[in-house]
Amino acid sequence: QSRTIRWAGLSRKLPVGVNWSSMATNVLPPIPQTTVNANQGQFVGQKLTQPHKSITQPDSVYVNKFKVRRASKETSSSTEHKTRHSFIDPASYRNSLKHNLCIEMLESGFHQSFAELFNLLEQQRLAREAAPAGTGPHLLAVIEEDGSKLDQIKTYLTAAESSRRTGDVEAEYMSLRCLAQYFEQTGDAWLADHFHRRCLETSQLVKGDGRKKEGEAHCNVGLSLENRGDLVKATEHLETFYKLARKHKWHTDNGDSLHEISCEHLRRLYTKLAETTPGEEDSSKAAINLLLKAYEMAKEGGHTYQEGVSCYRIGNAYEAIQESQTAIKYHRLYLEKCKHFGNDQGVGLACEALARSYESLGDLENAIAHLEQYVEVTGKDGMQSQLARACSAIGQMCNSLGDYERAVEYFSRCYKLCTQLDDKESLHSSRVQCGIARGHHFTDHFSQSISGSLVAGIQGLVAWKDIREDPSTAVTGDTDEDNS
Repeated sequence: QSRTIRWAGLSRKLPVGVNWSSMATNVLPPIPQTTVNANQGQFVGQKLTQPHKSITQPDSVYVNKFKVRRASKETSSSTEHKTRHSFIDPASYRNSLKHNLCIEMLESGFHQSFAELFNLLEQQRLAREAAPAGTGPHLLAVIEEDGSKLDQIKTYLTAAESSRRTGDVEAEYMSLRCLAQYFEQTGDAWLADHFHRRCLETSQLVKGDGRKKEGEAHCNVGLSLENRGDLVKATEHLETFYKLARKHKWHTDNGDSLHEISCEHLRRLYTKLAETTPGEEDSSKAAINLLLKAYEMAKEGGHTYQEGVSCYRIGNAYEAIQESQTAIKYHRLYLEKCKHFGNDQGVGLACEALARSYESLGDLENAIAHLEQYVEVTGKDGMQSQLARACSAIGQMCNSLGDYERAVEYFSRCYKLCTQLDDKESLHSSRVQCGIARGHHFTDHFSQSISGSLVAGIQGLVAWKDIREDPSTAVTGDTDEDNS
């Protein structure tokens, strides 16, 4: 008989009746009898010089090394997991960029930035739906489809919200201003206007800068309104900026005076408002008041050249309501400024305006004197169109004074200039004026020819018709003989 035993993974049949305990004793090695010495911390009977390190209670060096290896492993595993997860996440490819940005802002807790971005996109969508095809809103780029613009909005809106939470209002203002400047550069005027208004709201909360940020924001809002054509509201904002700048004497980073800049902005706006005023009498007076304000702004801001230009406009406005004497006062100021800057074209315009005012007063001698000065200046600088206009004006005045010979001279000069310029309309006008002046010039000779010797006079007139000579030189023969 036999039985099967299994040991160390082996199966083997052994006969029955064998003393297996004695066999195991002979086969297996004996277990040594050892004791532990508590004082030495090592086994007696074995040659061990150092005790083994306990696995259950490791020393501090081992613990530290283990923690470092474990933390490093966890970090690399976490990074690998995140990278693998973001790479294979189908939602980031399935959803639109706008959707992903909104999710990111909400996950990061920027719910106010999300709400503002969503409202802006919705505002543009509704504007496009309400407007007819091919009109303004449809010509603007759709922000939702432009990844770079969406990225800019998200970056700076979240930065502004973070600054607001920490109480740093100035940093919030700077983030919003960056957005306004960015959209000015891209040409998205409606977005630039929106963020300029947000800057103005935020600037009023800034403390400790003497309201400088507020003044700057008023200036930016005013300029944006001016670009959109709302001159009245733009003037209100720029007047606020002017008052703050005049009070505090601020300067830009480049050293420019904000007070002078505000004066120039207001001068320009007052001039535009005056130009858009209707031509009625009451409106003309309102326009003159606006031009006077523009003149004062130019004077206060130290813009001498613009001061002279404002005088020219004021003079023309007074001339339009028949106040020629006052007009002459401002035109003389403009003439002085132009001579100071060596502006020959401006000198010509001033002389022409003065001649027009003197003509209105009936002082044709002074009018012609200023026009001749105008001719001299324009002829020297080669301004042929202005020279032709000046010659025509002098010819008309000489014709009015009965100085037909000078009238013919200047009208002929005007005609030649118009021929060179190939200005058909002016050429036709100058031809007619020249003919009228020549007719006036020969009137006396024609009268003498008719009232004197009949035969000689008729002969002279016929000769003039043939060769266009002066009738007085065409009369030949003795008067007595002709009469006989």
